[in-house]
Amino acid sequence: MINNPLMQERLDLFKDTVRAKNNKRILNIGNVWAWSVCDNGYKLNTIARDYEMRLKSISEFQERYNFDFYTDFWSCNPVRITDELGGSSCQLIDEPFNVIVDDYSYMEVPEDYDLSIKNYKEFLWTKIIPRKYPKLLEGNSVEMLKRSAVELDAYFKYNLDVYEMMKEKYGTQSFFAGNAEFLTFYLQNLFTDYRGMQGLSKDIRRYHNKVAEVCNHFGVLGLDTASKTVGSDPEKPSDYTWRGLAQTFLSRKQFEEFIYPQLKQLFEYAEKYDKIIFCFWQGENSRFYDFLQEAPEGHFVYYFEKDNLFEAKKVFGKRVALGGGMPSLMLNNGTTHECVDYAKKLIDELGYDGNYFFGADVMLSYPSDCKRENLLAVNEFVSNYRY
Repeated sequence: MINNPLMQERLDLFKDTVRAKNNKRILNIGNVWAWSVCDNGYKLNTIARDYEMRLKSISEFQERYNFDFYTDFWSCNPVRITDELGGSSCQLIDEPFNVIVDDYSYMEVPEDYDLSIKNYKEFLWTKIIPRKYPKLLEGNSVEMLKRSAVELDAYFKYNLDVYEMMKEKYGTQSFFAGNAEFLTFYLQNLFTDYRGMQGLSKDIRRYHNKVAEVCNHFGVLGLDTASKTVGSDPEKPSDYTWRGLAQTFLSRKQFEEFIYPQLKQLFEYAEKYDKIIFCFWQGENSRFYDFLQEAPEGHFVYYFEKDNLFEAKKVFGKRVALGGGMPSLMLNNGTTHECVDYAKKLIDELGYDGNYFFGADVMLSYPSDCKRENLLAVNEFVSNYRY
């Protein structure tokens, strides 16, 4: 149940925007990740391990900027869990402020492709986990797993706490945190969890049929247990989040083979059960527009990272709601006047039909992604502008 009137207003406006019926105001999505930490002046390694500090930082950030929705509440980097497992490929650096993720690979090919289909649990527990956390094999693995389970519970509690705080106190929610649920095409899972960019790029050329086989076998992760109740959840902006990064190094032909079949499943599901899907498309995606425009009207948000949204609008019209467009380069290097003028241009040319979400193009993560004075001015303008 929604107790905060502002939360209810924002939810109604969100769903109206997806359906191209928002004639009140443009919603402002905070595409903000680790930048909130450096904006507040916290140490990255300290706040990553202190959930109370995280809550305090996110609260301070929302009171300063008053976003309508967020992509994330900085729920990523659960390092307390990986600390207990002996570390991970993600490195947090305080000086200079940086988050580094190695382009890792935990698979042996092609045999691991076959095993993942034959016995997925065996694939995870005998291949992936020992390679990802080799220190489990060096110490008392049972005790390490017990401690990591305790930290997993603490991490889940943090996510629940931040979700409740932001919803009840500030009337906002996130697409990547809190009560968010995800649908993922399997190539993305291969890329982010098992094989990395270099390894997967090689596999697509060397073991083309193996990659196609596992993508077709696993399809859309989460779709089999997704809600079959007709209608969008009234207490959430979108019913599910879909993240696309693996497509950034694919050709059109490869996209058609490895991702398009899963995308069609997503289109069919959203239309059949009247769901709203928030799609976060990283990189530049215009070469895939003929596939993406098959989305059923009024069910999808395409938040594009590096696309020209003015050109995208010509392609998609009212079929999907577009999101993003505010250049982080301008937020950091431009004047306040330039930033506000560009924000007005985005809203005037993309939001005239009530089918656009304002937000920064890339995920704001590092100090040079944005200047506080520019973001404050832009958010003040967006919150008060009536087009």
